[in-house]
Amino acid sequence: MTEQFPSPHLRFFVDALDSFARGGGNPEGLLTALATTLQEREELRGELEAKIAEATFSGIFLAVLPGILALVFYQLQPQLWLNLTREPLGQVGLVYGALSWITGLFFLRSLVRINLDD
Repeated sequence: MTEQFPSPHLRFFVDALDSFARGGGNPEGLLTALATTLQEREELRGELEAKIAEATFSGIFLAVLPGILALVFYQLQPQLWLNLTREPLGQVGLVYGALSWITGLFFLRSLVRINLDD
């Protein structure tokens, strides 16, 4: 049956019925416990999806923030930006900052990519 309908909930149900058939017990208690477990799994899945959405938004915000701040600083003090681009130490700082930002983007992406499919 689980081959025809590949569902983790159905597989869980079939396994529980199989254990019940081998060991005996109260079928009503089995079905109640099974329903409670499946409901809790769905609630947990919803909570996880919310946390993943929150982490994704935070990652996007952190990815865009350096560019926004660079534009703001350029608008407020264009001479500072020109010094950063003309001076060798400023150029090293900008390259280091850009490489750190790109590395951080890769880390954020790997942290946020979570697959909840069973």
